[in-house]
Amino acid sequence: RDSLMRKLARTEDPAPQTQTPSSRPRADARNPVMHTPAPSRCIVVKNAYDEATQTDPHWAKDLEEDFKEECSSKYGKVVHIGVFRDSSDGEIYVKFADIAGGDSALKGLNGRYFDGRTLTATPVVDAVYNMNFPKAASL
Repeated sequence: RDSLMRKLARTEDPAPQTQTPSSRPRADARNPVMHTPAPSRCIVVKNAYDEATQTDPHWAKDLEEDFKEECSSKYGKVVHIGVFRDSSDGEIYVKFADIAGGDSALKGLNGRYFDGRTLTATPVVDAVYNMNFPKAASL
């Protein structure tokens, strides 16, 4: 009965004194738990542009307008968008009015081809978004 209770409680039988530490299962030998990020109304899209190849002085504004139009028509109301020019990853940050917009944009943009490049989209916590774009904090 004691053995059955230990199995149900998922605990091991007490180890005999002759067992060596190397023969016990190690905790780090288990499969790692995959962490899925929580849905957010803010996303970052990477690999959207290469600043070195841009020749138009207004390229960032044009890109923001194109992305805003695309995201608004397909995924939900966009309340802020910004090209993060301090990044070498070609990042565009998009903030939607609700989580549903951010989630559908994440699914729609991740892996999509844009201007010959594959986009990667990931959710961003509001606090991080607002740190990068302080004017968007109240939106």
